[in-house]
Amino acid sequence: MRNIPLLVAAACLMMSAFGLVSPVTAQETIIIQPESGRYNLEIPANWRYTTDEVRGLRGTFFGEVLAIADSDQAMRSLQANNPTAAISGQTLIANIFPKAQAEIGQSTDDPQVIFTNILQEDAETAEFFEVNGMPAVRVDSYPGPPYEGAPFAGLTMILQEELIYYLVYSAPDAEQLDQLAAIASTLTLNTVDESLLVNPDAIGVGRSPFQTQNLELPLAPGWMVAASGPPGFSDYEIFMVLPEPADTLDYLLGSATGDALPGLFIQVESRTYTSLYGTADYEPTPDERATRLGEALANTGAEPKIGTQELTLAGVPALRLEMTQVFGGDNAGVIVLVDDGQVMYTLTIVGPQARWESEYLPFVNAWLDALTLQSAAVAGEDVAVGLQVGQQAPDFSTTLVDGSVVSLSDFRGQTVLLNFWATWCPPCRVEMPEFQAAFAEQGGIEGDFVVLAVNLMEDPDTITPFLQEFDLTFPVALDLDGTINSQFAVQGYPTSYVIGPEGVIRVVHVGPASGQQIAEWIEIAAE
Repeated sequence: MRNIPLLVAAACLMMSAFGLVSPVTAQETIIIQPESGRYNLEIPANWRYTTDEVRGLRGTFFGEVLAIADSDQAMRSLQANNPTAAISGQTLIANIFPKAQAEIGQSTDDPQVIFTNILQEDAETAEFFEVNGMPAVRVDSYPGPPYEGAPFAGLTMILQEELIYYLVYSAPDAEQLDQLAAIASTLTLNTVDESLLVNPDAIGVGRSPFQTQNLELPLAPGWMVAASGPPGFSDYEIFMVLPEPADTLDYLLGSATGDALPGLFIQVESRTYTSLYGTADYEPTPDERATRLGEALANTGAEPKIGTQELTLAGVPALRLEMTQVFGGDNAGVIVLVDDGQVMYTLTIVGPQARWESEYLPFVNAWLDALTLQSAAVAGEDVAVGLQVGQQAPDFSTTLVDGSVVSLSDFRGQTVLLNFWATWCPPCRVEMPEFQAAFAEQGGIEGDFVVLAVNLMEDPDTITPFLQEFDLTFPVALDLDGTINSQFAVQGYPTSYVIGPEGVIRVVHVGPASGQQIAEWIEIAAE
């Protein structure tokens, strides 16, 4: 049995009535793409769009999301992460899921069976049709995230080989919902140049690197990145990079037969020192690194080919081990352990033996050489930039409600309680007076402790009455497009980071804070 973590995604669907798809309103349009560039949508030229993920629809694959809205206000409401507020205007979110997740234990190529497995009893009211030659289905009642309670919300799914393109949308009325359904039906696929998939010259061409912890993984056109572990605040992350996604994905999900992989795949596991050793302040021995490498080898069921090689990758120590008979089949590969002083990364790279030496190994070597660290830990006071306790908080600049501009680094030398909040968040109301009391007690803006409260995508006219209600005098920052919230991987409100005078994260806390907790945090930061 292949010991490969299954990809995980959730799609909770409760559907009812459907309507007919109407043509896109005749007006000037533009073509937009997700970050990966795998597919296109045609939208009105004056609409807004983003490739950021949206609450409730974090998919299996990263870089595949497209969110569109008919106005700035509608886009802000879509991204506001507020499940209690209605989303205004016309909005649509496109994402991708593996077909195997809809097969429910069976392998089938029948599109209607696949869609019915997802829709269940609501398939009776669904409209089955085609989008640019691909099987599709539409329903006009979708109460799932982020459209809980929306009076007009719908879903279109489009099947292409092993992938389901999953588009949800909401509008003020049925006619405008039809327009969104028509936009969903403009989806077209871009042809992937297979000669570039494992071509060393294509690494980094037209794609930003994907980052797990501090390690940046170079990507190339047509690659997919899948999560099979808990993202965000977790100390333990697993990602799969699929240079040749369709057949390889089928194999990894267990629905294909045959011992040899059809193509190349890369699994990246990251574990923080805190997760591995109980503390970020630890220095693993060479034997401990070798043990981690051995554990990774055991998980593949492979045989080591030659002895372990010590090397340097991305400027930090690494171990490399060649292997054969990976996953019990005719596959070859390498395991590479990279240690940045805060996190250990295990990279397992596997492909069919028949193509390994001639085609894949040169590519793998080039890909490993292209790895970078955002900020490698080195001797002295410098530490890696990241979101874990013991790491340097990433810097940012923003505008305060009063119109002045600040950077997080402006507060170096002070303990900073960096708080992420919104006026609609009830727990935020609970903790704000506690923040104000601690801020005033510690001497205000010139003291050793400062609160920097970053608001989520609300304008000053909305924020100011809230500040006046609680007599808040600490700095309140704007994050109108959600960039800073994304930078700090905020997934719940309120969230607080306590950052020491040297800029290192000392505490991460999700939920409201009490006065006693704030006092304890100040003591921790001063240690």
